[in-house]
Amino acid sequence: MSLDHDFKVSAENYLKAFLDLEAQTNTNHLPNKDLSKHLKVTRASVSQMVKKLAQQGYVRMSRERGYSLSPKGRRRAKELLRAHIPVEMFLEDTLGLSGPFLHKEAEKMEHAVSVKLVNKIDEFLGQPEKDYMGEKIPR
Repeated sequence: MSLDHDFKVSAENYLKAFLDLEAQTNTNHLPNKDLSKHLKVTRASVSQMVKKLAQQGYVRMSRERGYSLSPKGRRRAKELLRAHIPVEMFLEDTLGLSGPFLHKEAEKMEHAVSVKLVNKIDEFLGQPEKDYMGEKIPR
């Protein structure tokens, strides 16, 4: 794997963390400490990555209000969830994978699959509206 790929995966995991934390805290303005705790990284690491994400237009930074996803960042985070959920369901249904192994494999694949493949998997699954835990699948 290249360093660019590793950065992309890490950056995309930050974007997903924003969505997770927004749902947990019911706010879209997140402090550094919450992201740090959620991602299990240092506050300095969060500051560094968020600065890069802001430069790329994925995150907005405010001293007073914290960090928030830009429309571009929110769209990308939802695309990742959109990839993860059908891939996870497919691996469970067709290969019988389960538990932490299933989730970790879907985590890896969500960064590599194309939109076309995700759409084909979704079609194969009958285009479910929710995952097996009852969570809505982003469209």
